[in-house]
Formats: sequence, C-alpha cells, structure tokens
Amino acid sequence: MDDNDRTVRSDERTPLLEAVPSTVKRTPTPLPKLQIAIALLLQVCEPITSQSIYPYINALISELDITGGDERKVGYYAGLIESLFFATEALTVLQWSRASDYVGRKPILLIGLLGTTISMLSFGLSRTFWALVISRCLTGLLNGNIGVMKSVMGELTDSSNRAEGFSLMPVVWGFGATIGPLIGGSLSRPHERFPKYFSGAFWKEYPYFLPCLVASGYVLCAFVVTLFLFKETMPRRKSETQGREVEGSLKNDSHEDPVPLRDLLIYPIILSVSNYVVLAFLNISVCALLPLFLAMPLEIGGLNMDPPAIGYIIGSYGGGSAIFQAFFFARIVRYFGEKRIFVAAMSTFVPVFLSFPIINYFAQTRGQQSLAVWLSIAILLAMLAFMDMAYGTIFMYITTSSPNKRSLGATNGLSQTTENVLGGFGVYAIFTTLSCFALLLANRLPERVWDEIQGEEAQRSGVDNLGFVSGPKLRYCPPSYMEETSELRVDERTPLLNPPQPTRTPLPKLQIAIILLLQVCEPICSQSIYPYINELVGTLDIIGGDERKVGYFAGLIESLFFVTEAITVFHWSRLSDRIGRKPVLLIGMLGLIISMLCFGLSRTFITLVISRCLCGLLNGNIGVIKSVMGELTDNTNRAEVYAFMPPVWALGSTMG
Repeated sequence: MDDNDRTVRSDERTPLLEAVPSTVKRTPTPLPKLQIAIALLLQVCEPITSQSIYPYINALISELDITGGDERKVGYYAGLIESLFFATEALTVLQWSRASDYVGRKPILLIGLLGTTISMLSFGLSRTFWALVISRCLTGLLNGNIGVMKSVMGELTDSSNRAEGFSLMPVVWGFGATIGPLIGGSLSRPHERFPKYFSGAFWKEYPYFLPCLVASGYVLCAFVVTLFLFKETMPRRKSETQGREVEGSLKNDSHEDPVPLRDLLIYPIILSVSNYVVLAFLNISVCALLPLFLAMPLEIGGLNMDPPAIGYIIGSYGGGSAIFQAFFFARIVRYFGEKRIFVAAMSTFVPVFLSFPIINYFAQTRGQQSLAVWLSIAILLAMLAFMDMAYGTIFMYITTSSPNKRSLGATNGLSQTTENVLGGFGVYAIFTTLSCFALLLANRLPERVWDEIQGEEAQRSGVDNLGFVSGPKLRYCPPSYMEETSELRVDERTPLLNPPQPTRTPLPKLQIAIILLLQVCEPICSQSIYPYINELVGTLDIIGGDERKVGYFAGLIESLFFVTEAITVFHWSRLSDRIGRKPVLLIGMLGLIISMLCFGLSRTFITLVISRCLCGLLNGNIGVIKSVMGELTDNTNRAEVYAFMPPVWALGSTMG
C-alpha cells in the first residue's frame, strides 16, 4: 500500500465534525422532587422510632419493677432494650433488601412502615419486661427500610445529580434523631404534664403510650403517603417492558435477575463496604467519646461541663453539620471528586482524637471558659461536620458498586447488615478480626524455623540458610529461584539412604543460667512498685487531697517504664550488634540499679517520673537477652532453652 492510499483512507475516516471533548461537564438531571421528598420522609421514621424511647426508658424500667428494686440494674436492662432494635434489624435488613430486588421497593417499604407502626403501639402498651423485649424486637425485625431507602435514592438519581440526593440523607437522619428524643421526653407521663387533656385512668396506667402513639402516627402517615403517591423505582426486566430500554443511574448489565449472595462478594462491593464499616466504627467511637469527654471531671481528662452545656454543644454540631451538608456537600463533591472528599473526611479522625487531650490541656492551664478552649471546641465541631461528608460519598460508592440494577437492594442490605453488626459488637468485631489476621500470619510461617529451611543443601547450591545468595553482594533469593534450583539438582543431591538425625548439641549451662538470671531483673524492677505506688502517691500529696486522682498518677508512673523502654530498646539492640552483647547488658544492669535507688529516694512527683524514665531508658536488655539466647543455641537444642524464658519471666513478676 502506497502513501496515496493511506492518505485517501485517512481522509475517508476523518469525521466531518470534531468530536465533543469528553471533558465537557454533563448537565445535572433534574431531581424528581416529589419522589425524593417521600423517600426522605420515610427515612425520618427510623431515627424517630428507634430513639424516641431514650428519654423515658430508664424510668419505665424502674416503674415496672424489672430490676427488683436494685437501681444499679436499670442501666443494664435499659441498654439491652435499646440495643434490641439494631440487633434484630441487623438480622433481617439483608433479607428485606434482597426481597426488594425481587418484589420491588414499594411493597417492602410498606411492610416495614406497617410493622413499625404496630410494634411501636405494642411497646407503649407493654407492662412486663418480656412484652417490651418482644415489641422492640418486632420493631427491628419488621423494619428493613434503611437498606431499601439507599437503593431507592440510587435509582432516583444518576451520576449527574447523585451528590445532591445523597447529601440530604444525613441531614434528614439528624433531624429524625433530634425529633425522636424530643417526642419521647416531652410527651411521656402526659397525666402529669397535661392533666387537663390526659387525666383518665388509661394514661396513668400507660404513662408512656402517648410518645409511642405520636411516633407510630407519623409512621402511619408516611405509610399512607407511600401507598398513594410513591412510584416504584426498581427497573423492570426487559421482557416485562417489551424491549424498551430502561434508563437508570447504574451501569448497564446483561444480567437482568438479582445475583446470588455469593456473587456480591466482588472487589468493588467488598472495598466499599469495608470503608463504610471502618467509617461507622470510628464515628460510633467519636459519638460515644464526645459527651463523655465533655462531662468528665477536668482532672481526669474531661471538661466538667453541665448537661445543658453538653446539649448545646452536641446540638450545635448536629445543626451545623446538617446545614453544611445541605448547602455545600454536592458542590464540593462535584468540584473535588468523591474519593478526595472521602479520604479528606476520613483523615479528620486523626486530629479529632488528638484534640481531646489538647482541649483538656488548655482547660487546665488557661481555664475552662477561656477563649482557647471554646475556639478548640469550635474547631473540633467543624472537623466533625466535615467528617460527616464521608457518609454521603461512601453511600455513592456502595450504590454504584452493585453488579446490576436488580441487585442494588442486596448490595445496600449487605452494607447495612455489616454496619449494624459492628455497631452492636464493634469492639468484639475488631478483636475478632485481629485474631483472624494473627492466625493468617501464623499460617504463613514455614513448618520449620528459618535456618532449617534449606540447610546444607541450600548452602551447596550457593544459597545460605536464610535464602540469600552468597557472594560479593548479599541479595535475597526469591522462592521461585530456590524451587527451580531444587528441581534441577534433586537427583544429584538426593541421598541413597536417609541421613541420620543430628545429635543434640550440649547446652552451655552456666551461660544459659546467667542469661536467665539477667532476665529476672526486668520484671522485678518494673513490677516491684505496684503494691505500694498508690500509697506513695497519696503520701507525697501529689493529688492535692483528691483521692480520685490516685489511680491516674499511679498508672502514669507505672507505664513510664515501658513507654521509655520502647523508645530505646531498638537502639540498644542495634548497638549490641556493633560493640557486643556484654557491654550493653552491663550498662543496662547499672542503669537499673541507679534508677531504682533514685526512685526509692524520690520525694516529689517530678523525681519519681525522672527515676522511672531512667529505669526504662537505660534498660535495653530485653532485646539483647533474646539475641544472646539465640547465639548460645542451635536448631538441635533451641526448644529446650526457649521453654525456660516464660517461666523465668513469670518468676520475676511474682517476686517483684
């Protein structure tokens, strides 16, 4: 083909009009305002019904004589009843969401609203503990709308207006969380508050039925509005629409049916849900810590504020966050993008958690009502309001991660189930995850210790015990290389007879005994102060007569040894690689002797702190002792020696 042909074909394929650049911004699709308004109306139902019992649940438990007169049990039973809603909702929200993928969103929403109405009325009429439990469980079991609502919002929006739609969800939830406790607190015991209108015997027999009636009445109104005005949002199958193309907000997929649950475990969903779970756990931690921090005494890390001030601060956070989300969320997301906003919002947790001790420091040094304290609180609330933007963005990620349009309910149900489980069992879930991760790491270890993996065979092939190729420059040998080498020489290196088991090397008993003697020193020195440190702190008048501070200062002094040791133990161990183990061990022993004598002679808080810090800073023997133990043994006798180290440490802890 000559150049002329190429020129002609190039001209033939050249478009007559230039293509529209892909960078042109898409015009936002107008939101279906009535449908969005109904969806937001429905979302208010859950926080109202779940949180309206908070103001009076303690009084209800006491009046029903559930605790047998023991007021200490009130909090236990109240917390149990409060958490039953979320626990039972976690059991069924995925099933309700998956059902909505098959029968439609509207029927599931109506069932949830009707179930919530009936269960709230039952709760108000309950006069026994088990009646309260059953009613509260029904409220959660029959209400799977929280997952379905996110699916509805995803189907009512597209990529051009999704930010506007999802920005309203946290605002509406905050509104419901505010109205719910207000209903429960202001309408409970109406025969005392409004005797003119509620003086009958019924209201005295059921003093908490009115807030349940009002909450269920709102839900019933939402039921009627949904029944007559709300339109089904789930796209129909192509066979049902006779080949007409169904437009939606999600990517098109050739599979029209909802996918099985196991097919939801794909990378986009797992990544989105995992981020949502982490966000929810951190947010729950902040929400639990903030009122506790504001109420705790100043001396133990709080601000010692009264309930009205705490209410104003938390209310300011809720109101400010709602206004910020409503007016700025969509614009910020469109300008910066979903990922940048989510990462920035998640990064605020670091300064948020660090701000608590900083604010307490300002309160102690400059006064509780100082400008620095209130300015720091304002900055903290601003960071929390910005952090709330993470919810809107992660909801968008979860919505768009669905495999197809008809699996959107199951996707949101899976995310909500995971979040509810973590909300109820957050600490246990974290430690369970860490335990599983530890088990995974343990399974990655080889069957034998590192210096037995290749042994003499690897050395003959030019690879040392730890998998490094010997030569002028030490470099790591990948496992594939080692396997390939092993396959090439397997016939030459295979012995005709099984080699005899290596003879166990005799232990250097004196050296081992000295090392074990040294190991006893650390637990004795670190833990010998435990029995008398509280009394010492009280005797030296460090606490100013406030016995509540004894534990704080005693714990601080006790922990200083391990904190300072953690700072220097690595450097002492590295130093022992250069100058030898013995000099570093001697320095550590001498440092322990001097610091313990100084601690015994200390009569002020500062000298106690300095002595305790020196005890940890000058003692790096814990790492050096393990190195010595490894050098005194080999693979034939190492197990016997390392078996002695935990008992020796326990002996020192007992003696100390």
